[in-house]
Amino acid sequence: MKEKIINNIICPITLIAYVFSILILSGFISSNIIRFLFQLIISSISIHYFYFLLGCKISNFDELKTEMKIIAKELFMFIPIFIICTLFRTFVIVGTPKNQLELEEIFTQISPVMFFIICVIICPIEEEFICRFLPYNFIKNKLFYIIISAVVFAGIHVVDDPNPLYYITAYMINALYYGYRYSKTKNLLVTISLHSFNNLIGFICMIMAL
Repeated sequence: MKEKIINNIICPITLIAYVFSILILSGFISSNIIRFLFQLIISSISIHYFYFLLGCKISNFDELKTEMKIIAKELFMFIPIFIICTLFRTFVIVGTPKNQLELEEIFTQISPVMFFIICVIICPIEEEFICRFLPYNFIKNKLFYIIISAVVFAGIHVVDDPNPLYYITAYMINALYYGYRYSKTKNLLVTISLHSFNNLIGFICMIMAL
């Protein structure tokens, strides 16, 4: 009951903030102050909801063990999808998406610890909240939900790319799988864990390339 009340409050607020974020990324809103404020809103709500979700699902050690077993199973199931996605990006996609180039540039400008916190912890929480949790509260058809959540997820990674319609395919395999698993489990911790694992591998590859 408490979770439903929270959902009814934060969903509309975050949806509005998200729409403004898309307008900002698309260049319709250019003010740096507005950019910062809406990014702060999304980050704050996403992370606060994550802590709320943890409190609802894990209140004792037994529940923690149960949740860890679920996540471990989901990560094992995700490995073939991760491999397929990696092969697709390596041998099919030509060039590198702008988002990836920007991440590699940021990696050279900040400490590895800060980069890890942002890309492996904060970004998966924000993006799964926005792309998986929010659409699920508004879209009742599961197939339509999986497609829309995948397009939204992939779209925010290429919205300012010079060739977005091409590079969006680089993100669609994982995006479709994340949406599918959330529609099956209704567990945001699952997709956050999958997303974090994917980003963690990317982070390790960057470290090894130094």
